[in-house]
Amino acid sequence: MLGYIYSMAAIAAIGIGAYWAAGTEKPKLQSDIAQIGDQRFATVSPSAHEALADCVVCHRIGSDGPERSAPSLEGIIGSPVARARWFAYSPALARKGGKWTPEELERYLENPVGYARGTFKTLPPIRDAEQRRRIIKALQDGQAT
Repeated sequence: MLGYIYSMAAIAAIGIGAYWAAGTEKPKLQSDIAQIGDQRFATVSPSAHEALADCVVCHRIGSDGPERSAPSLEGIIGSPVARARWFAYSPALARKGGKWTPEELERYLENPVGYARGTFKTLPPIRDAEQRRRIIKALQDGQAT
């Protein structure tokens, strides 16, 4: 029964993220500010946008902008694993403990299920080491914002 509930939660998260992404206008960049309609948001560099393209479907990257279906990645480096009280983490990830370091993120992105047996992630593992490096670098670079 619990597995069914987690499966339904994952399906709902995918649907919400896809609906949100499909209805979002392309940002108009003005220096370091993106504008969508009448809302303005701090942005990250174009290379970071590219690196985090798959992440932003579910996760917010910066401190402003609309909330997404999964916790914000702002300040993720050095923060506790499963830190957002409102998010329904899989029990395996919730029990994992520790902090997100670049090395821990590397292991998680490469194989989320192997990182915390029993966890689920809506996107497949990122097998390309260079892509994982770019994602982690973009998250580290965003720490100062």
